[in-house]
Amino acid sequence: MYSFSSSKIIDDIYINLVTCEKLNIFFSPVDKNVFVKDNIEFTGTNFANRDVLMPGEKFKVFIFKKN
Repeated sequence: MYSFSSSKIIDDIYINLVTCEKLNIFFSPVDKNVFVKDNIEFTGTNFANRDVLMPGEKFKVFIFKKN
């Protein structure tokens, strides 16, 4: 598990998650934070929040090994 938080106010955040084919990821926003899957032209899975985020925990990423 990976968790991201900030003590500062954030305006717009983009997350690009790149894994190998041996791993699965589960992205989970925390509290009222809303992230949408974004189709930015990067490799991997992309999430974006274009709102103002207040201080605190923003999201968690759970990483699982495929069987």
